[in-house]
Amino acid sequence: MYLRCRTRYPQRSPRRFRSGFPRSPQPAAKARYTPQLAAYEALLKARHFHWKITAESIEQARHFYQQAIALDPQFALAHVLYADYLFGRAAVSLSPLREVAPVIRTLAQRALALDASFADAHAPLCILAATHDYDWNEAARQFALAMPGGQGSPQSHMACGWAYFLNSGQRDKAVEQLRLAVQGDPLHLTHRGILAVCLAATGHDAEAETLLQQSRDLDPSFFLTHYYLASIYTARQSFAEALPCAERGFSLAPWYQATIGLYAGLLVRNGQPDQGKEVLKALASSGTYRAARGMAVFYTSCGQIDLAADEFEKAIEQRDPHAGVLLQSAIGEPLRLSPRWPKLAALMNLSAGP
Repeated sequence: MYLRCRTRYPQRSPRRFRSGFPRSPQPAAKARYTPQLAAYEALLKARHFHWKITAESIEQARHFYQQAIALDPQFALAHVLYADYLFGRAAVSLSPLREVAPVIRTLAQRALALDASFADAHAPLCILAATHDYDWNEAARQFALAMPGGQGSPQSHMACGWAYFLNSGQRDKAVEQLRLAVQGDPLHLTHRGILAVCLAATGHDAEAETLLQQSRDLDPSFFLTHYYLASIYTARQSFAEALPCAERGFSLAPWYQATIGLYAGLLVRNGQPDQGKEVLKALASSGTYRAARGMAVFYTSCGQIDLAADEFEKAIEQRDPHAGVLLQSAIGEPLRLSPRWPKLAALMNLSAGP
């Protein structure tokens, strides 16, 4: 999201119509609240650590988000970005979504109470409707409110495109939203990575791969880039090509359940089942709400679709934010083509059609 404040511009003198009568005065644009400098600086630090997406940086980000709100409780943007951060924690399996969803909702509603015109505050409500409530009508309503005139911040385009459009199977619209996110913030590696996922989900593998390779050149240590590349290669059954990418992703983020599952599954696919089982042991200590996603990715990458569907059912029940996205992405196509898909779709209040 843009870290900026509205300023009040001086009004011009009213112009006159040719008839000589003055034009009716137009209401002045509402001035956006100007935060205290210390709170603004804390928010910048929070955002910096947040999007590095390491286990350590994510914890550092929490401190600065809370500090920004404590320093200036009237700072609506701080509430919205903290809400987005809490959803991000759930997205990388560091917090159960069921646990943080009420806090996310409260933060977004508080931001709207502070500034009812703040469109970005509707994005967290959109993603909760899509990933926690599976209420697609409400997700659509909140999306429209987050995009006045069809335009929103890069963060809102990314969050809604991923959580609402991709999660509900509207893949072309997801690509459209993610393109806008990347255009607005071209060096944001998460935006670029999710655009690649959406592109691959619509069959544009070459463009997705090029985008991720460019991202890898920008920052070779950003683990999601390697994970997304491995997922795309796995989806097209290029298992030998996928393995080194998955290995690199796992080495950078051994705490992330999806990287564990994908790396273990690719070891099995490449004739190293003992090593795969050894890697998979890391999921045993993850806790049930975290293990389901990893096991779902593991069984999907191994081609064991019924076992994968069992794990996806658990993940959906737990409101794992990635459950629907994985099923709607390229790697989830075998599940969408399986007899298990109608039940999985129904659990998310979706049609089982294409």
